[in-house]
Amino acid sequence: MRQLALSAALMLVACGGSYPESKEAQASTEAAVRSAVEVGAEKDPTATLHLKYAKDQSEEAKKLIADGDNHRADMVLSRAKADAELALMLAKAHNEKLQAEKSEAEAKPAAEAKPAAPRAAAKPRSETAAAAKAPAKPRTRAAKPKEEAE
Repeated sequence: MRQLALSAALMLVACGGSYPESKEAQASTEAAVRSAVEVGAEKDPTATLHLKYAKDQSEEAKKLIADGDNHRADMVLSRAKADAELALMLAKAHNEKLQAEKSEAEAKPAAEAKPAAPRAAAKPRSETAAAAKAPAKPRTRAAKPKEEAE
């Protein structure tokens, strides 16, 4: 029984070394890093930090692949890709924020230059609320004159 357990453990260790090199993970990580750089991740400090993490992890994965530890390299590449995608999203958010601030700054002088249109007098809110809450009066038929009834 003990010999069977030992041989099973040896087989698991032997099979673990034949994990295939992940070319697809390398390519997708590099693409995510390039995308983050192109969007301008260097302009946002948080995005720059995650971009650096992605680059460092990608280099670590290359060393692991060279050492033959493909399974660990695949895990590190997954982490690197996640950091690169995070850097990309942070850079996009930073760019959108800058664009919104720029548009707001451009619109502010234009809004100050235009005089405000006069507003029509509105009913006070309490009057309109009271009218909405008042129950509708039921309609009834006109009563017949008493003379005809006798």
